[in-house]
Amino acid sequence: MDRPSPEELRKQVIRRMRYALNVIAMESNSVPPEGPLDVAMTNGLAAIVASVSPTSVYQILRNGRSRILSAGDLIQVATDLGINIEADALREALDVTQPMRHGSADDEWVAPTAQHLEALRGLDEHPSLQVLELAASARNVDALLVTLFRAAAREVSGWASVSPDEMSSYLEPEECDECWRTTFLPEGFDIFGGTNTAGVCVACGHERSPEDAYDRALSVEWERWESRD
Repeated sequence: MDRPSPEELRKQVIRRMRYALNVIAMESNSVPPEGPLDVAMTNGLAAIVASVSPTSVYQILRNGRSRILSAGDLIQVATDLGINIEADALREALDVTQPMRHGSADDEWVAPTAQHLEALRGLDEHPSLQVLELAASARNVDALLVTLFRAAAREVSGWASVSPDEMSSYLEPEECDECWRTTFLPEGFDIFGGTNTAGVCVACGHERSPEDAYDRALSVEWERWESRD
């Protein structure tokens, strides 16, 4: 599979974050469950499906635009793709929460069960998520985002899975000039052997043009020579 676009990578990070934070909110029993459950399920399933078939998370509208499928539709798509999820329990959870979300509930005691929540937590076993433990230990949302964006940058650059013997063939993500996260992906080596090349930041989308990269490489090399005096 080709390298996903920076936009799609950012979407995957946000999906993982929304899934985790809303599962944790439900488990704390401090908020009504219908909103967090729907957000967690939709984002979790979207992340999983997109990791297998990126285009399958979208519905193409008549005007040519696209939108993310609903949680119910994503359950069916995931099942069709052979992804292992507890589809029946997830559908039952939606049957419980949708009347609450749309103002048609008439029973105050109807609520998602432990089985429903367990099915939702079970999504985290998929390699595209595996985020609940990170979210539970993160200091705050910003810290979680930094961790997830760094992981995405290392994964797409190949650095996350490279062996020590192969590291010289891969470029490690660098600090971005705009957002200062270690999520900038240089395209290669410059004429001086450094990594001041064109590239893009996974986290904020900042792009370094070839022209800016050349000027930067010259400046860094000039500073290096001046420091030798």
